[in-house]
Amino acid sequence: MKNINSQIQKEIVQIHQYFEDWYNGSSAEDYIEFDLNVSNRFCDNFKIVMPDGTLYQRNEILKVIKDGYGTGDNFQIEIKMISTEAIKEDLFLVLYEEWHSESGKDRAGRIAAVILKKNDECVLGYEWIHCHESPIQI
Repeated sequence: MKNINSQIQKEIVQIHQYFEDWYNGSSAEDYIEFDLNVSNRFCDNFKIVMPDGTLYQRNEILKVIKDGYGTGDNFQIEIKMISTEAIKEDLFLVLYEEWHSESGKDRAGRIAAVILKKNDECVLGYEWIHCHESPIQI
């Protein structure tokens, strides 16, 4: 399980690093790379509940992320306290804190609960099934 925890931690950190680069415009606005780094990770039925309660289907959240290219102003994401629990042999519940900071804005935190499934066709071997984010009150 230790190796799996390490792989899942890398998955969580890597996708958020890509989001940070995307929103800051420091990665190329390349939709082939975007599909490899984001779209390929989300299963066809992927859903995400944002901290404000908004539910997005896969195609909706991909559009939101794509449209956000270069809109960040020194946008940073810090991932903390990742924990992983196996639900089945190839299915995992992952909890972590996600902290956003950006020039001129208050720091905002959220707790994310993610369901990942082992899938060797994905970048780091995990497919995102569902994500639910709740705000952290500061």
